[in-house]
Amino acid sequence: MRTAVALTAVVVLACCRPQLPAVRAACLHTARDLQAQARASEVVVKALAMRVWPEPDGLVGGHFAVIAVYKGARAVKNVLRVGGTDLFNIHDKRMNVTGFWNDLPDDEHRACGARVTVGTYYVLFADVVHGRFVAKDRQGALVEWTDDNERAVWHGLGWGDWSDWSACNVSCDTGLQYRHRRCLKCGQGHNKEMRKCNDFPCDGVMELVAPGDRVRTVGGKLNGSENGFSLLDTVGFSNTFSLLITLRVQPKVDFGTVFRLSSLTEPLKVITLEVSGPDLLRVSVNTRQSNRSVLIAAVLADGITHQLGLGFQEDEIIAYLDCRWVTTETLMQNSYASSPEYYDMDVFEESLTADLVQMIVVPDPTAVSDQCTVFRIAVLDTEIVKTKIRDKSQRGTNGITNGEHETKRTVSKHSGK
Repeated sequence: MRTAVALTAVVVLACCRPQLPAVRAACLHTARDLQAQARASEVVVKALAMRVWPEPDGLVGGHFAVIAVYKGARAVKNVLRVGGTDLFNIHDKRMNVTGFWNDLPDDEHRACGARVTVGTYYVLFADVVHGRFVAKDRQGALVEWTDDNERAVWHGLGWGDWSDWSACNVSCDTGLQYRHRRCLKCGQGHNKEMRKCNDFPCDGVMELVAPGDRVRTVGGKLNGSENGFSLLDTVGFSNTFSLLITLRVQPKVDFGTVFRLSSLTEPLKVITLEVSGPDLLRVSVNTRQSNRSVLIAAVLADGITHQLGLGFQEDEIIAYLDCRWVTTETLMQNSYASSPEYYDMDVFEESLTADLVQMIVVPDPTAVSDQCTVFRIAVLDTEIVKTKIRDKSQRGTNGITNGEHETKRTVSKHSGK
């Protein structure tokens, strides 16, 4: 009897649980809308939704974790009573924002509504009223965070696009990467960011390609050589390791071989990276006995420098792209290429060109997650404020200015087979 009563109570609670309010917040349909809203708002932040609650008069309030501040850093510090002089790295703080319109089910403008989901990142637009954060104009005060939305906000605040990230300035033992952007008509913000990279010990690390080597592959062939890369004569592949690559692939090429990496010692093994479609990669592991591969949903052929990490762990491959986990897949038998002759064939008709900026082999398969971090440190570099970053110079030096690149490098070098 008690069990039946308890079940009835659970059912009643589940049925009667109030729905979370939906904020009328997706009325910013275009990049131009976002730019205008960014210019009109006193405070613009990237924030993580922690909690949402209904307020009187059909309004909604929310509790958010601050991830980054795009505009109004001084106002944010004053309201949250944050000390220090750094205006560019305010994060891990909590803020309440009130005054969102509650998008009720019978609202004729429900198409403009977006339900705030705890654990989702948003761009918030707010003003400071009587020492509190209040949603900007209620409508259009919040939009889900994406790379494109963030870019539109920065454009609205007068900043150009970021350069590609530089290669890591060391091959191991924790280094830094940098990127820059140009001030077009900016009032607030920063022009330089850095992040940690290659955050793993140097034991057993091999740097096959270092920044400045100017290594280019065409159809997987190395600098005019008939073949790709090989490890040192005395070195073979272990069952577990990480392969960390910084590379830039020619855009508008949907199929082609990026590179092949082989061991010269028994058991012979060849690892091949291919672009297999507009948003698909294939990683193959070939031996004399078998040819296995995995497909990874990722875009490389867009002319942008990317950090690709592949962790080989027995029969699995863990893939990271630009510091974010993409997938973990099991190697499956590859049907279209089962013979060793495949090593010297370009399967695809299109000839893919790739610039390899850095390639590192690390014995530890977990190092795949330490190639770089999404956490960025913002800096205002007064020496490059309002100066034009020349694209050709930037790409030639991989975005590294004088004094930023150390000479530390592990003992290894690429070689043709």
